[in-house]
Amino acid sequence: MAGYPVALSQGELIAKILADPSWRNFAVDSRNVVPGSLFFALPGERSDGHRYIPQAIEAGARAVILYKSYFTSHEQTLLEAAGIGEHTDESPVVPELAPGQEPAVFVPVEDSLACLQAAGAAVLAVSRALRLGITGSNGKTGTKDMLVSVMSRAGLVHSRSGNFNSVIGLPIVMAATPADAEYAVLEMAMSEVGEMDTLAELVKPNAAILTNIGTAHIGNIGSIEGIAREKFAIFSRMGPEGLAVIPGTDEQAMKRLQNHPLECRVVFYGCSEDFGFEHLSAGSGGTRFRYGGSEYFIPVIGDHHVHNACGVITLAREMGLSPQRIAEGLASFTLPEGRGELLQLGDITVINDSYNANPDSMAAALAAAGELGSSEGRLWLVLGDMKELGGHAAAGHRETLLRAIDSRPDRIICYGADFAAAAGKIDIPPSAETETPLVTASEDFEEIAGILESELAPGDRVLLKGSRSMELERLIPVIHRAGKSGDGV
Repeated sequence: MAGYPVALSQGELIAKILADPSWRNFAVDSRNVVPGSLFFALPGERSDGHRYIPQAIEAGARAVILYKSYFTSHEQTLLEAAGIGEHTDESPVVPELAPGQEPAVFVPVEDSLACLQAAGAAVLAVSRALRLGITGSNGKTGTKDMLVSVMSRAGLVHSRSGNFNSVIGLPIVMAATPADAEYAVLEMAMSEVGEMDTLAELVKPNAAILTNIGTAHIGNIGSIEGIAREKFAIFSRMGPEGLAVIPGTDEQAMKRLQNHPLECRVVFYGCSEDFGFEHLSAGSGGTRFRYGGSEYFIPVIGDHHVHNACGVITLAREMGLSPQRIAEGLASFTLPEGRGELLQLGDITVINDSYNANPDSMAAALAAAGELGSSEGRLWLVLGDMKELGGHAAAGHRETLLRAIDSRPDRIICYGADFAAAAGKIDIPPSAETETPLVTASEDFEEIAGILESELAPGDRVLLKGSRSMELERLIPVIHRAGKSGDGV
């Protein structure tokens, strides 16, 4: 790289990022690059980001962070993509640039993901923001959005909508932390052993909420005890001044804590009388409850959302917020798309919980669907396969289908090979409708869509719940057409 005028080392890059906020727009997908972005080329199982460096430069990336080995083997092609053309160490050729325009900078590093993480951590470290982490097997994103809505009553909150919670996504959020932010609310997720350790080291939370210990990613981790171990790693970088907000009603969490005490301060929460909880009412408009002597309302239904709200209340109280401000924040939060949002599609009510699924979140969604009261119409459960269950897949789908049957809906529509296999191995009771089966299982999406479009009727209620790859949200336009037809056809 000697003699090359548009190159930076990792240390020089991070120094620029810290000195100039305009260098903090990170992208790992060339399609998300805008003028001024820093493009981190990451290798992956499905696609290698290095292949898209020319597209990132064309879209306006001001810097490209890539593996040294790739730069060495593709140097001339990359320089040409950057508009630099012929290049030698003795006589570098810099293109003619418009006034104020700078050539794209290459940052060859040993590991582009490690560089991304280091850069994000560096920005967060110089911010004055209190770092509030959230993890758990279920409910992380909804809890994050609740906490953002509540803490915004106390000061400037930095967070990000969407699913930026991984060892790749979270550093992008961290890098965008404003210097004057008072709180950084960061969702922290793991799917493999060791990932939460990495995130905890990057974030070093001042406080964190654990929503629950469940079966999400059990196929990768191997056991519920292993999941508890990985989730509790969020507290591993906390000293005595840190705060862990833990569900006292979660058996696995309490077992882990008993066997492995934390160094930080611990407070408990939960939907039980032991924590001052009282359920008041629930309906299609939301849920009202009392907690710790104060009354709260959240504009969603489902015991799992109430549980997560109790965790938010507990943390916010520890941060010094009054019950009134907490109540204002909870009442105004909205769920992100596909995570339990209530939709009114013509004359049909839908719980769209299609973003992801595992046996625990399925159970919570089934309970929430049961709260959709209606004087007319039927309750439909549309369930898609649950992924990442590994060797637990057969048992998980069977137990979930039996639970769905026990919830006494009018129809159950299962989409996917795993649910189809489960349906073929259990005795299914007859439907209340004399001419139709209670459970219809199919691997054919068009068949599922056809059933819904032709048989849904005004007043019906529908739960959509499945793993991300099943893409059950594709059924929303189908249901909407049925809801607008007036007669279900």
